[in-house]
Amino acid sequence: MSKLEHGGFDNQEDFDKWVTERERVLFEKDKFDAIGKGNDYLFQALAHLGNGSHKLSIATTVMSELDEVPEDLKTELKGIQQQLHDFQDKLRNIQQHKKP
Repeated sequence: MSKLEHGGFDNQEDFDKWVTERERVLFEKDKFDAIGKGNDYLFQALAHLGNGSHKLSIATTVMSELDEVPEDLKTELKGIQQQLHDFQDKLRNIQQHKKP
């Protein structure tokens, strides 16, 4: 395969190494490994959802002060935020009943 097909990589092995490294960083694998949760994907999903929920909360707060955003959109975002919280609760329930 040409360098262009691999985004500038000389061979498949170099490309695969790059992908593995990007996955490690994107999914914060080192952090989860450090706390013994490297293979607990439900825990990891909850952690990433928590980060997303935090960012969504910030967006909701910022948008609340914008006059140009209609109230129905603000309300819709709050509903999405509540749905996310409800979903997290469902996952936590699964986590609590999962075998150690």
